[in-house]
Parts: sequence; C-alpha cells; structure tokens
Amino acid sequence: MGEFLKLFSLRDILLHMANTLILFVAVRFLVYKPVRAFMNARTERVQASLNEASAKQAEADRALSDAEKRLEAAQAEAVKVQADGARHAQLSGEELIEAAKRQAAEIVDRAGREADAQRQSAQADVQAQALSMAVEIAEKMIGRELSEKDNDALAREFLTKVG
Repeated sequence: MGEFLKLFSLRDILLHMANTLILFVAVRFLVYKPVRAFMNARTERVQASLNEASAKQAEADRALSDAEKRLEAAQAEAVKVQADGARHAQLSGEELIEAAKRQAAEIVDRAGREADAQRQSAQADVQAQALSMAVEIAEKMIGRELSEKDNDALAREFLTKVG
C-alpha cells in the first residue's frame, strides 16, 4: 500500500480528476450540443417533408374524389339522357335512341378520360415528390452529391419497389 501511495500523490489524483472534468465539459459543449442541434434540425426537415408529402397525397385524394364525383354526375347525366332518349324514341323511333346512347357514351368516355388524366397527374406528382425526397435522403446519408448515373439507378430501383 505504501508503494502505491508513492506512485500517485493526492495532488496527481486531483489534477487527473480536474482534467477529466474539463475534458468532459469541453466535449459536451464542442461535440454533443452541436450534434444534437444538427439531429433536431434534420428531424424537423424530415418531418416537414413528410407533412408536405402527406398534404400532396391528401390533395391527390381530393382530386381523385372530385373526378369520381364528376364521373358519377356524368353517369347520372347519361342515365338522364338515356331516359330522355327513351321518351323521344317512343315518339321518333330507333334513330333518336341511338343518338342518345352515343351522346351518353361520349359523356361517360370524356368523364373517364378526365378522371384518368387527373389520377395519373396526381400519381406522377406524388411519385416525383417521393423520388425527390428519396434522392435527397440518399445524398444526405451518403454524404455526397449523386451523379446522374447514381440518380437514375436509385430512381429506377425506387420506382420498381414503389410500383
């Protein structure tokens, strides 16, 4: 025990403890707080991106719902036109019935094309946003900017997985 005390004096022990405390405080201020601030900011950016994507998805859903309502209205209008055609057919014969059916088919076809176009546009917007977010996240994770070749490969892989 006496030899141990000769190796370390109380002064040396206190100096080591003080140095350890100073090192701990320095590391906390220089490393921990900036890293924590960076991670909090990153979390907020990712959450904002997710909120934006969710809003765009909701907007696309609303557009799809509107298109479906227009399609239903067009179908109801087509039914009305068919009913009118049936009434006129009793008066005019086969020719008026065929004209009403063509008109109803055109209305339904036009409404279907409009609904498909809006649905495809909404899906393309959502896919583009998701792809943009995926590339941004990949760039941040990799820590460098992606080349066109890397970007194309990631886009193809993402679109294959997403559908």
